[in-house]
Amino acid sequence: MVYYAMQALDADLIGGAGTHALPSLAPWGGVDKIVGINPLAVAIPAAAEPPIVMDAAFSHSSHGKIRIYGQKGFAIPPTWAFDTQGRLTTDAAEALSGLLQPIGGYKGVGLAIVMGLLSSLLSGAAYGLELGNMVDGAKAGLDGHFLLAINISAFEDLARFKKRVDEVVRGIRAGRRAEGVDRLYAPGGLEAELETAYRRDGIPLNDATLAGLRAVGREHGVPFDCRAGG
Repeated sequence: MVYYAMQALDADLIGGAGTHALPSLAPWGGVDKIVGINPLAVAIPAAAEPPIVMDAAFSHSSHGKIRIYGQKGFAIPPTWAFDTQGRLTTDAAEALSGLLQPIGGYKGVGLAIVMGLLSSLLSGAAYGLELGNMVDGAKAGLDGHFLLAINISAFEDLARFKKRVDEVVRGIRAGRRAEGVDRLYAPGGLEAELETAYRRDGIPLNDATLAGLRAVGREHGVPFDCRAGG
C-alpha cells in the first residue's frame, strides 16, 4: 500500500492508502477470526529531508514471520499471537492456527476494523469473512482498497509546509536517545537509508533465501548465481 501512498508525493500531495486483508484477528476479547490486519500507509512530503512514510498493519507480527520462526524451531515473542482459545502463546504452530495479536490491544483492533470498513463498504467490496479466510484464501474480485490524496496547497503554503516537516524530522533525529540506541528516526527514515544503501551496494540475502531462489531457478531453467550478503 505504501506504493500508492507515495505516488501522491510527486504531485506535492499527502497520500494515504489502505486495504482490507483476510481475517486473522479477533475482536478484542473474542476468539473468532473475523477481523483483518488491514494495513494503512501514509506519505507526507518534506523539502530537504526524506518524506515521512508510515506503512503498517494493525498486528504485532505477520504469518510470514511466524512461519520463519517455526521453520527454525524458535519460540515466537509473547506479544505476537494467541492460540485458538485466545490465550497467549509462544508456539509458532499454535499461533498459525490461532490469532495474531493486534498492536495496542483493543485500540489496534478498533483501527483495523475502521480501516477495513473504509476499504470495503464505501466501494461495495467484501468485508471480513465475505472476502474469504486464511485456509481457503481470498475470493477473486471482492477485495477493496481505500485511497486518499490531500492537496496541501488548499490548506497551507506548500514550501512552508515542507520546511516544517523538515523541522519535525530533524527534531526527532536530535532528540535524546535511550541507552543502547544509536539513532532516532522519523517514520520512513530508516527505510530511506536502507534504500540508498541497497541501490549502491545491492540487497543482502541470507543462505535460506538464496537456496529458495536457486530452487525456483532450476525449476524454470533460469540460472541464478549469487552469494549471501550481496
